[in-house]
Amino acid sequence: NRIVNMIKSAPNKIDIGYIQKMQGDTYDANGETFVPLLLDLDLATDHRAARDLLKDWDFQARADSAPAAVFNAFWRHLLQNTFNDEVIERYQPDGGSRWNEVMRDLAKDPHNFFWDDKTTTNITESMDDIMQKSMADGVADLQDIFGRDMSKWNWGDMHAATFRNTTLGESGVFLIEDLLNRGPYPVGGGEAIIDATGWSARDGYETNWLPSMGSAPPSATNGTATATTGSGGSCSPCSSGSRSPRPRGSAQGSTPAGSTPSTGPNGTGAAVPLRPAPPPGARGWCDRPHG
Repeated sequence: NRIVNMIKSAPNKIDIGYIQKMQGDTYDANGETFVPLLLDLDLATDHRAARDLLKDWDFQARADSAPAAVFNAFWRHLLQNTFNDEVIERYQPDGGSRWNEVMRDLAKDPHNFFWDDKTTTNITESMDDIMQKSMADGVADLQDIFGRDMSKWNWGDMHAATFRNTTLGESGVFLIEDLLNRGPYPVGGGEAIIDATGWSARDGYETNWLPSMGSAPPSATNGTATATTGSGGSCSPCSSGSRSPRPRGSAQGSTPAGSTPSTGPNGTGAAVPLRPAPPPGARGWCDRPHG
């Protein structure tokens, strides 16, 4: 529905710029359903300040968004607290569009038996009870990750991507992992969002998949196609390309097809030309300092 709505509400003809805007959209439809319920919820004093961050949220899960961090922490625990007491581990929710639809339906039935926590005795919990507990658990997660200073809370660092070498990237030896792995890099977006960047409610908030590529084809008025590519770098761990394989799948912007985005520390995404590698023997294996 989000894509259809963006097409219908396009202010002018849909051009490459608008397609890029659509591809970078981080609108979280779950927020539209559950934030109004959270704002009406009677919460413990310690959790109201975190909840208040949601009051003016536009439901965009941008990397720099504190409300997105609060909501996704709440959302993870809402899934767990609703189903983990009744569903065997193999089928416990990990997030994604299926569970989004399940939860939207359950929100219409605040006394559904799934809201009851089977681990408690002589108590029948309602949706409000589980939402209160989930908010408390989510705030605890945020405080563990960032501390109590809410100005430091942001979705991008929670949902960061680390690119691990498939050979020795999880060897347990820090120096080897530091040489071969890249990241973490802040990432926006999320599951079942147009700017799709995966994470699992079972395992935590870290990005566990990204799109390999997105593109905007040329039009009659603009003959330049653009592309947004995912991560990638040289197989040489000391090359400049290997040092910064930024998660392009979450970037707000594309580069002309046939070029490659700049991967410098400022993350400008500027297009740079592809040049052939130097001839063998021109440089050593590590052609730049590591660090």
